[in-house]
Amino acid sequence: MNSMTSRKSLCAVSLALALGSAVPALAKAPVQEKKNVSTATSEVSSSTRTIVGTLSDLKAGHSLSVMKVDRSVETYDLEDKEFTYNLEPEVKKGSAVVVTETVQADGKHVVSVAAKK
Repeated sequence: MNSMTSRKSLCAVSLALALGSAVPALAKAPVQEKKNVSTATSEVSSSTRTIVGTLSDLKAGHSLSVMKVDRSVETYDLEDKEFTYNLEPEVKKGSAVVVTETVQADGKHVVSVAAKK
């Protein structure tokens, strides 16, 4: 391949990427995201995972289960002291919910359950 052909190929790829036509799959939102924040003394990292589904079971103070779109069930132990749980008051069994699990920079786990809007 000569240098003229490789420049044309590079230009075509750059144009396709700029127009977004080469990567339509990236238009979907990621389920998990990781953020790194650098400070003057150290690097701080946190991660987030989001689940969308239906609240299939809720035992106040004990556990909750969410049936995801793929029909698998995610269960949370509300008595686990390593996690902090935040449930919106309008969330009840059978509700469409969005569960956001966050591991904060200090290692704390926070799970928020909100009604899907």
